[in-house]
Amino acid sequence: MRYRAGASPAGRAFAVATLMLMAASGSHACFDGCRATEYKPVCSDGKMWYNPCYLFCELGPNFTAFAECPSPPPAPVMSLPPSPPSPSLCDGWQYPYKTLTYYSSADCRTYTLFDVGADCMPDWKTATDYCTKLGLDLAPWDDERSNDALQVLVAGRRFTSWVGGKTPAGLCGVMTQEGRVTFQGCYQPVRFICRSKSSACPPAPPLPPPTSPLPPSPPAPSPSPPNPECNPATTKNTTLYNPTDCKEYTLYDIDAECLVDWFMAKEVCEQAGMELAPHTYGDVLLKLCRDRGFTCWTGGRDSDLCPLMTAGGNIIKQGCNQPMRWVCRTKGCIAKCDLKYPGWAVSVCDEDGARYQNWCYAACSGLYLYTLCAPPAGTVTGGDNILTLKENGCEYRLFTVDAEMLLTYSKADESCTALGAGWGLVPHSDDNGWDAVRQLSAKNKFTSWVKKESDDAQCPLMDAMGLLQEQGCEDQSMRFVCRTCT
Repeated sequence: MRYRAGASPAGRAFAVATLMLMAASGSHACFDGCRATEYKPVCSDGKMWYNPCYLFCELGPNFTAFAECPSPPPAPVMSLPPSPPSPSLCDGWQYPYKTLTYYSSADCRTYTLFDVGADCMPDWKTATDYCTKLGLDLAPWDDERSNDALQVLVAGRRFTSWVGGKTPAGLCGVMTQEGRVTFQGCYQPVRFICRSKSSACPPAPPLPPPTSPLPPSPPAPSPSPPNPECNPATTKNTTLYNPTDCKEYTLYDIDAECLVDWFMAKEVCEQAGMELAPHTYGDVLLKLCRDRGFTCWTGGRDSDLCPLMTAGGNIIKQGCNQPMRWVCRTKGCIAKCDLKYPGWAVSVCDEDGARYQNWCYAACSGLYLYTLCAPPAGTVTGGDNILTLKENGCEYRLFTVDAEMLLTYSKADESCTALGAGWGLVPHSDDNGWDAVRQLSAKNKFTSWVKKESDDAQCPLMDAMGLLQEQGCEDQSMRFVCRTCT
């Protein structure tokens, strides 16, 4: 049954008659008959029906006080608030990255982690180009000593970083926060680590000419058991100073006259106010033990077995009761810092903001990753702002901490000479002098003039990464280091 608006009076009368019959047979039958009718809403007294058929079923066929429902008002147009402007992309070439620097005594290079705060992480190519711009390399993963430094800076801080080295075609190297190297797409934002191009380690002495082969030596006898009458604390020993942590390492019983077990070695060290040298300081232990063909007890015991360095330079764990040599390490070194670097107050901070008077103080506390930070309020930095280092019979002075005395090369040379007889800029070819400038200048992220030794138009300087550079002598002003030796 369909009702059409505008139907003839006869048609409407027929529809009404039909509805009356439906209503007489029951309201359910009436509504059932309306299901096939079209949608034509009608309204009465604020109520709406699907069409007149439904209205008649409810109000009766004689109800006429209804009309077509008015069209609904147009839906309001909902406008979204304007989107905030997209933040501008940072410029990886100019961004003032927060950095963290690590000096590796294994290869005498500096490794610098860029973008500690993850504020402007670049893709792989930008990271590589940025390192190149600074005269550095993206630290490679496939170099053993570089990988060790990456483990300290990346895995040790639970970071992820771009790395250099060999990679499959189309992929780039990433060290994960677990210290594993993976090869991924090159366009994601990641921190990165640059390292100095060349090692600052002194060159190895030339090898002696080959000699005729000697007859095979008889096998070395097994170590004798310790002499119950010997005193291990008075055995012949040798000491090595480690500038990385400003501590002294002493190898005991060079002549194997009073070899002891691990527990006695620990006791001897403690009675001397020292500690068994931790096995993690492998570079020092290599010089004291491996290079002499010795096996030595080390510290860092964390199980029923005890750590030692073999004559081949490997750290292993074995039973603790066998007799062998041992290495002790001084516990504190602040006094040595004050002696070697009097009046030195160039504040450095760890990643949590803990402050140390200078990098030597930080090293004494086991901190080798640091950044320069502002001194505490009211502190006079560096006394008179001249850093002093006394070493190997020489005195070195860096001018000046607060950068109030930056000079061109010629003025710096004149200032050193004016200090008195024997004073002058530090020659860059002198190994001891170069190491002293590195401690005074590069360790504090300074750039300083050093002495040129020819008539070159360019003048030498040590940059903030500890590398030798040559630039115009009068083009810029910078710090400088003077020296006199007795």
